[in-house]
Amino acid sequence: MGTYKKETHSKDLYELYKHAEKNTKSDFISIFRWLRNQNQILGINDLLKLQQYNSPNYGHWEVPLSVIQLYNILLNSRKSKNILDPVGKLGLLGGIISENENVQNVDIVSSLHESEEIIQSVNMPKVSLTIGNIIDLKDNLKDNYDAIIGIPPINNKGDVNNNLVETAKMLSKEGIIAFVVPPRIAWDKSKKSIKVSLENNGLYLSALLQFRPGTFTTTNIPFYLAIFEKVNHDTLFVGEVPEKYDEYDELIKCFSKRKEGETINQGRLVDPNNFNGIKSLKAKERAKKLASERGLKPIPFDKVVHTINTPKKRGKDFERFDEHPDAVYLPQMATTEAKTHQNDLSPKLKSYLQLIVNHDVVLPEYLAEWLNTTLGIAFRESAMQGITIPRINKSNLLLSNLYLPSVIDQRKALDALLSIQEMKSDLDELGSKIWYQPLNVSEVITSLEKINREEVFGDWIESLPYPLASILRSYDTVDQTDKDKYERLLLFYEGFAEFCATVHISAFKKQPAIWEPLKNKIKQVMAENNFSFEKPTFGLWASITSILAKELRSMINGKQDDKDATNALYETADLEPLEILSSKSLVNLINETNKKRNDWSGHTGAVSQKEARERHDHLKNQLSNLHKIIGDLFQQYKLVEAEPSGIDALTESKFKCKVKLVMGSNPLLERQTLQLSMTLITGSLYMYNIGNDRVLELVPFIQVTESPQSASYFYNRVEKEGLRLVSYQVINESEIFRKNQYLEDLIKSFT
Repeated sequence: MGTYKKETHSKDLYELYKHAEKNTKSDFISIFRWLRNQNQILGINDLLKLQQYNSPNYGHWEVPLSVIQLYNILLNSRKSKNILDPVGKLGLLGGIISENENVQNVDIVSSLHESEEIIQSVNMPKVSLTIGNIIDLKDNLKDNYDAIIGIPPINNKGDVNNNLVETAKMLSKEGIIAFVVPPRIAWDKSKKSIKVSLENNGLYLSALLQFRPGTFTTTNIPFYLAIFEKVNHDTLFVGEVPEKYDEYDELIKCFSKRKEGETINQGRLVDPNNFNGIKSLKAKERAKKLASERGLKPIPFDKVVHTINTPKKRGKDFERFDEHPDAVYLPQMATTEAKTHQNDLSPKLKSYLQLIVNHDVVLPEYLAEWLNTTLGIAFRESAMQGITIPRINKSNLLLSNLYLPSVIDQRKALDALLSIQEMKSDLDELGSKIWYQPLNVSEVITSLEKINREEVFGDWIESLPYPLASILRSYDTVDQTDKDKYERLLLFYEGFAEFCATVHISAFKKQPAIWEPLKNKIKQVMAENNFSFEKPTFGLWASITSILAKELRSMINGKQDDKDATNALYETADLEPLEILSSKSLVNLINETNKKRNDWSGHTGAVSQKEARERHDHLKNQLSNLHKIIGDLFQQYKLVEAEPSGIDALTESKFKCKVKLVMGSNPLLERQTLQLSMTLITGSLYMYNIGNDRVLELVPFIQVTESPQSASYFYNRVEKEGLRLVSYQVINESEIFRKNQYLEDLIKSFT
């Protein structure tokens, strides 16, 4: 069909590229000219491969492969033969589109003279290139094009509106305009917007397909493919472009038939006047899903809140609202906590709404707490509008639903929360008593014995992923001596460090522009510390976790589009699990424990009972600290394994995925069916953020087996028999060997 597919890059081409980098500037044109001067013959696909090798240097010239693939499938579905690219830049998009066997000719208009060098260097008989501006050259072009496509310069707005208005006059009756545009188009109703400008010329927005954040390497803003037609539909077709190319067809089929798919990756039909972007739509669906899991029914917002007061003035002139006994104060930006009293809000906060609630439906104290939960955050994000600084929109609130229990259950919940707070206060008081009454510590111990810590610790173990929980279960129930226990805990911490590193590597590897510089940092640390991936150590996993957690923190603390890109990398719907995984306290705990292990390893001679007890006590305290740091992290971000679907493709959706919850120490793993917007690979492990429609596939450094015995294994080193993986729990088979080309290639990439 002439579509571009991902493939293994030519080794010769890559070596030529690296050689060119050493001999010239690293921008695309310089690399291209150097190779041409070396008499290298390059085709259009070679040029696209070169673009991938170091795409950040290509800036606004970039043509992502996912955009090309989507264009080709869209054009094939429309049987488009005559194509115009009025913002052709270097001609790469038009050039690769001309390779589509169904396309007869592609006219490219570019303002860059360098595009002549590109087009003339490759054999593209279907391509006609004109240098100049579309407005000045329109008389030299055809009257009827089946499709007008383009990727305007991402970092240079240009006069896109005027170009599109001019090209609209060249479109055939059944033709389409399909342009890559910023996300603002979803809600921009100004007279100067692209949408309004084209409507005034008889072209109407038919679809908005959002590319994933990071598609364009110079920005994390999630751009859209906006499709305009001469038919004015009552609904707008929207969707999120899948990560896998083989799922693009289903999205375009649903668009062509104007029918909803089962997931956002297959498309939705929405009211164009009430669409606030894919992120808002996904948050709305996630809130509905979370509420359903909790057995909560929807209640129209205006039944819960009878008055929404907005600030009369903002900024320096901001005026507070008059206090009200039934008020909840909801910050409009970010996820700052909602409160029932303005004095509890930050003095710097100058943008929040006053919600006056119907106390027959909801208690204000309960609603404030609810708005700060995972479900409440999803609800708030569903009502937001904007990209750089998303803000809750009043009209969006009025169209939304809340998911609440009865007032009776709300009172019970508030009473339970109060009891928990009182227990925390009692514990704090007992902690102070140790220091104020050091001779009466026995009284404190007596009080603490009333709290069943053993039960709490056991519950926490069961909240961890199976590879980690199974180690702690062996520690808790099998190991008897201090020596056995501290040695098991050292294995646990090493396994935990490898688990964290695996999650981080799996996420960042998805975005080469981010991953390659990070991989170079890791390689530098490996060289400085004599680490090796062929024989990894606790220290290597700790170093990887430190480096990648630091990058994750930076993204979380960045702009909103950086936060969105972070969620896309880790396949999470909210940042809370990632804030824990990237926390300095967690990284410090891992590094401190590794240092202790190294110190103890340097100790010669047998370990005395006293030393064993001291080591055990230290690591036990660290375990308590770890519990405090991660809390219920893995109840939000669970480990799952894909099972054979057993689905009849003619009757059911391939996106209803059967998985095992690989959680807790019990080898009899619970089964569940997830409604996802992606397909899974049987036997692979994934991280699943509750309520999200995507999962993160893990690099197989950690593996789980069920036969002959349920067990988990951690990658340990490379041997002649293959990759050696070891188990840190008490089982019959403590090591296994596996052949895995993907993992072997990844390991070699660090040499």
